[in-house]
Amino acid sequence: MDIAIKYTGEPGKFYHLQYGSNGIWQEALGRVGQMPIRTILASEVEGSMLTGIPILYPEAVMTSGYAYNCFVAAFKAFSRGWGL
Repeated sequence: MDIAIKYTGEPGKFYHLQYGSNGIWQEALGRVGQMPIRTILASEVEGSMLTGIPILYPEAVMTSGYAYNCFVAAFKAFSRGWGL
């Protein structure tokens, strides 16, 4: 699993996370509380990269739906990757 962390500088939105596995990337973007999770192109990924985060089930990272914010979406993706 890989995570990209970008400092936005926007009031109330200091950092944005994007996450991926097996070359597929996702992010939660929109209004806090009900952000849709969307798949993005690798060329859209921005920020400092954390790569090679160990997980057991790389295919379980990707999902659809909504998350409270991008941090929650990334944490849930990591948890699914461990089968939690």
